[in-house]
Amino acid sequence: MKHLLENWRKHLNEQRDQRPRKEPTPFKSKAQKRYKKKRKQNDIYSTVSGHKNLKSGAPFSTTPQRSGTDRLRFENTLLENIGRATRLSIFDFDETIAFTTGVINVINKETGETFQTKSQEEFDTIKDDDRYEFDFSPLDQVNDATENPNVTSIMRERLSDPDTQVMVLTARAPISIDDIHRTLRTFDKPIETSDIIMIGVEGKNKGNYLANVVLSKYDNIEEIEFYDDSQGNIDDMIQIKKELDSVDRQIKFNIYLVKHGTPELVSM
Repeated sequence: MKHLLENWRKHLNEQRDQRPRKEPTPFKSKAQKRYKKKRKQNDIYSTVSGHKNLKSGAPFSTTPQRSGTDRLRFENTLLENIGRATRLSIFDFDETIAFTTGVINVINKETGETFQTKSQEEFDTIKDDDRYEFDFSPLDQVNDATENPNVTSIMRERLSDPDTQVMVLTARAPISIDDIHRTLRTFDKPIETSDIIMIGVEGKNKGNYLANVVLSKYDNIEEIEFYDDSQGNIDDMIQIKKELDSVDRQIKFNIYLVKHGTPELVSM
């Protein structure tokens, strides 16, 4: 009798192992858990979006939104560094620190049409158009990066200044930050990144991020340097400068548009 029961249990276990298994949904897969943790760490995470079909892992039905900017989560960088700085030097990554290849997937919400933007200029022309949703996942990894010495030479100087905090503020998603660290460390003359604050805003307004997340908390910052190849990001930063001037927040701004790899001062 005991032998029969053991054989029966063995048979049941074998049958269970042969049952078809459901593919994990994106929120249960190991990869998604890593991405979720990373986005939470950088305070950029969806709270209002959902999947059309959890079983198939269909795309988000609404545009993911920032969960909040009330707390600073500058990865694992010691916040006391920025708390002592008087100057904040902010650098974009793509086409500023380095020349890279990559695209952004675009979905027309009205027609369902999909296409890709392959340059900052193309993205700038449509980024504020409510008809479109943007998928930044092709930029999760850095591909074919070539150093731009016109900008990295400035970055190296700022890193050697104890009164300056260096920040990389990229339109990429937070998941790309590890690759950006790696890229800077593998330049011919490696850039040590342990003291650099790196933030991925995933296409959001960089000027608003600076004002609402950084300057609202740190009143020790007296000077801002901003380097970016996007005219849209430059305009957003100039707008923040004007708003700060209107409330008598005395901060010196030097805003540089990086054209074909060369920084040009456009506002101060």
